[in-house]
Amino acid sequence: MKNYELDEKCGKRLAECMKQAKMSGAMLANKVNKYYEANGLLATRSMSQQKISTIVQGRVHLKKEDAELFAMILNVDADYLLGLEECKTRLEKSSNRYRIKLDRIELYHQILKLHGYKLITTVSGLKEVTTDLPFINYWITKDEEGIETVSLHLNDKDRSRVFFLYDTKSKKLSPHILMDEFYKMIEDIDYHFKCNLERPFREYQEMWEYAIPVR
Repeated sequence: MKNYELDEKCGKRLAECMKQAKMSGAMLANKVNKYYEANGLLATRSMSQQKISTIVQGRVHLKKEDAELFAMILNVDADYLLGLEECKTRLEKSSNRYRIKLDRIELYHQILKLHGYKLITTVSGLKEVTTDLPFINYWITKDEEGIETVSLHLNDKDRSRVFFLYDTKSKKLSPHILMDEFYKMIEDIDYHFKCNLERPFREYQEMWEYAIPVR
């Protein structure tokens, strides 16, 4: 079934990107055909100014393979041309994903705080909640001059960064949590984060399912 609204949207975006690149339909078609020729595809594929015009007008559906070529030539993101992404360039998409990740981390921290948990990510922070010196020293790495690092590390795992959750009510620390695993969970947030919002901090066994490893 033809999606007229999407085709119109793709057409407008292609026209917008062509205008920004100061490139006419004829110029774009010529560059596409040069790419086909350089890759031995000109015998089976070709691009015309007329075809580009019909795409811009929303009369012809923009195919993914064409969008990828147009995007490469116009220096934009193919998903933007296809109407699947709001970020025009790959740099914008990357920046947007990083911003979303930071927003999710901040929201996750707020949930922890709401339920009485404190994030312990630094040596000084660990010293504030426990006086067990051997335990504290286990998570500290030092440089050649004997200066302590600010962040906590798991020494036997190539100095992977770790953190703890401190239960301010029971005054207990969680098992250590690898920072890489935490960030992976944040990136896979669509499932886990919804679960955390709906059912935060149940029994310890259930918390692994929701990727919140605390006692």
